[in-house]
Amino acid sequence: MEQLEILSKNDEQTVEEDTAKLDFQINTVNVMKFAIPTIVSMIAMSIFGTIDGIFVSRFLDVKSLSAVNIAMPILTATVAVGMMIATGGSALTARKKGEGKEKEARENFSLLIVFSTILSAIVAFFCWLFLDELLIHVLGADELILPLARDYILPVVIGMPIALIGFVMSKFLIVDGKPTLAMITSSSGGIISAGLNYILLGVLGLDIFWAGMGTTIGYLVPTIVGVIYFIFKKKEGLYFVRPKWDTKAVTGSFTSGVSEFITMFAWTITSTVMNNIVMNIGGFEGVAAVGIALGAQGIVTSIFVGYAFGIAPIVSYKHGKKNDEDIKKIYQLSMKIMTVLAILAIVMGVILASPLTVIYVPRFTNVYNMSVAGIRLMSASFVFVSFNTFATAFFTAFEDGWVSGMMAFMRSIVFIVATLLVIPGMLGTMTGVWIALPFAEVLAILVTIYYLKKMKKVYHYA
Repeated sequence: MEQLEILSKNDEQTVEEDTAKLDFQINTVNVMKFAIPTIVSMIAMSIFGTIDGIFVSRFLDVKSLSAVNIAMPILTATVAVGMMIATGGSALTARKKGEGKEKEARENFSLLIVFSTILSAIVAFFCWLFLDELLIHVLGADELILPLARDYILPVVIGMPIALIGFVMSKFLIVDGKPTLAMITSSSGGIISAGLNYILLGVLGLDIFWAGMGTTIGYLVPTIVGVIYFIFKKKEGLYFVRPKWDTKAVTGSFTSGVSEFITMFAWTITSTVMNNIVMNIGGFEGVAAVGIALGAQGIVTSIFVGYAFGIAPIVSYKHGKKNDEDIKKIYQLSMKIMTVLAILAIVMGVILASPLTVIYVPRFTNVYNMSVAGIRLMSASFVFVSFNTFATAFFTAFEDGWVSGMMAFMRSIVFIVATLLVIPGMLGTMTGVWIALPFAEVLAILVTIYYLKKMKKVYHYA
């Protein structure tokens, strides 16, 4: 009987220790302390995504850079699936931890990892099977770009399950109260990828295939670390257990994370539409400029994404505990933080446009001029991007897939595709391409304001 009491006390202590990771006093210092590792991690992932373009443009040529940009939506679509499962699943498990359902949270976590592995393998197989058709008929590769795009993306497609599982693992590390470890693994993967690209392309003089191979190897780091961490950690929080099928958990993760899927997948659509439009306006040099500008924009906006993702598990946990007072504090604090971050982002976009572009191409070339102009024009949208990004992640944290999904759909597909199809055609220049995205964000902020006002009675955050 005494032993049972000791075990019970130990279990209670373990739950309390695990709970403390998400149950802290809400103030600027504590919230930022929790969010900063995720912000750094997202910045690292964005830089990770641009590394191939940098080394390819420096050590190969502009055509190869265009090939990377043409093929990149395939990888982005994979990350979109991972983001959907990761954000929806993490909201689910964080809420259950807040409700004290630790065993159920572990079972759901283990099930989602297995499900993600199988799903990513199926997606990778079909991408491999129809690779040329995807590159030509969907992504807009011409006869000049096709062989290069195929060589680059092939190892990435084969490594798709590695990339997806690594992303999902990183998100669950944050839910388990280990945002710093998630940051370290993501950053390490990017550093390894950069080192390999330099050696393979710069030192050994290999072709574009090896740029894709370096990227795939870099994605191994968060996957391996995540697997080891969750296998050997058996004391508290999340760890691998025998998965138990739960239809509600799987569908709930998909519906809750649908906004993040739409946002990322829409980026695939946006890149594809842009590349096809720009091919007619600026040729392969225009496509290269778009790749540089979008890469730079992605690095800056990853600050907003990192903050929104970083605090989402806290919101889910507080929602599970029905702690409306803390949720109000998080919301009010986040509005102020996002305002400051937006102002910093605009300044960074204007100042860093030239330095970031020079990393890829020499000054005053056609690609340089187009890219610098594009980054500076698109920087005007950051004030709207910040609040649009926060709002979709905020409602995902409440597991409200309908609201977050609708916001993401209108913002990332309807508005962006519509402005891209209309404005560049009206102006007939690259300027039309660059101002289409800020205009779409302005339209999206109206939807964001509408839902933030409408849903405050439901979730009591204001």
